[in-house]
This record gives sequence, structure tokens and C-alpha cells, in this order.
Amino acid sequence: VIDKLPDYQLTLDPSGNYTFPEASIGYGISSQYQHVVKVMNTGKNSVTNLKVTLSGGDANKFSIYQPTSMLGSGKETSFILAPIRGLTPGTYTAKVDFTASNQISHTFQISFTVKQGANNYEIQFDPADNYTFPSAHEGYT
Repeated sequence: VIDKLPDYQLTLDPSGNYTFPEASIGYGISSQYQHVVKVMNTGKNSVTNLKVTLSGGDANKFSIYQPTSMLGSGKETSFILAPIRGLTPGTYTAKVDFTASNQISHTFQISFTVKQGANNYEIQFDPADNYTFPSAHEGYT
């Protein structure tokens, strides 16, 4: 059976584009905002140089937890993608490139939307300029 396997092949699960659950301003770190992708070596030989990179205008709005750099035949590892904390309302997208030795590559897109929450408020100052308080002595009233 092993002779019928390709020499080098990695399978991603899940594969394809992924949209994170929508979040409101102030979202915290939670497993619902992590996309875990399992990488399985379904080929006959070990594969090296496993790496995940992000590109696109919002690439810096996501973090990556890299997989192990080498994967033997029949073994598995994983990588995790997550939006960074503190994003303002809007939709953020990035292209994910997973590459490894022997010309292995998989590409997909991730997307994350932050919405203004019902209980979130924005503060605006009028006037918007800086204000300098007059000097005072300690213990003033």
C-alpha cells in the first residue's frame, strides 16, 4: 500500500477559505477566534521547511502559530491562525500561504469582521484640541 502513495504530499484539514465568527469591539482571546489547521503527511517521504506566511493589506492584523518544520510520513502537526486583539470595526482579510519542501504549497484566504457593539460608546471631545491646566501648588482645593 505504501508504494502507491505519492513521494511528497501534505494534506490540510480543514482546507479552503475560512471566515472567523464576527466579533464586537473589545473581543477577547478565545478559541472561537482561532483557526486550527491540521497538516498530515500523506506521502511516502518526510517533508521539511513547513512554513505559513500571510500577505495582503491586512496581513499584520493576524497572528500565526507555526507548525513543526519537519514532518515524517504518516505524521501530523498543526498551525493556528488568529486575529490580533484590539481591531477597530471593519472587515480584515489576508491570504495564507502554506509551503514546504518539494514544491508543496496550499493557499487560502482568512477573513475577520469586527462590529460596533450595542454597548460600546465612542467619546469625542469638544474642543478636540489639547488643554493645559494652570499650575497649582500641592494640596490645592
